[in-house]
Amino acid sequence: MRVKDEPETCSLAAAFCELASPGTFIGLQGELGAGKTAFVRGFASALNASSQVSSPSYVLEHVYTGDTNGALKAISHWDLYRLAPESAIEEILEYRGSSDCAVLIEWPDRVSALEPFLDYLIEIRFLQEGSETGREVVFKRFPVEVASALRFLAGKN
Repeated sequence: MRVKDEPETCSLAAAFCELASPGTFIGLQGELGAGKTAFVRGFASALNASSQVSSPSYVLEHVYTGDTNGALKAISHWDLYRLAPESAIEEILEYRGSSDCAVLIEWPDRVSALEPFLDYLIEIRFLQEGSETGREVVFKRFPVEVASALRFLAGKN
């Protein structure tokens, strides 16, 4: 699926948030600047999160609490680019089976032991090397029925 800019990336992520459920683990891959944090920003906006989403590169995790009537109330946002201790997996997996929180993990490949726990794996690619606009969002691990619903919700039929 192609998106032309950050607002479209955020819209796609917000549509995906409508389909996500508590306890879901979502891996986000892509080069630096590809739009992983923008995806999280869009996801958080769908929850009416109270704080501004930023990359948690130096603190490892940010938790954003939303203001919504749905089952999903919060997101745990991890960035494993600079800090990827294997010990982080225990902390991340504490969210498995959460009753109200989804987990979004940037750079999940930095902790290979996380791979089997990812429900979704999304890669964001530059359409042209070094381009500031235009991305391809590739759903690498994604149920077909969810992908179809997402295309519909995002208006990308």
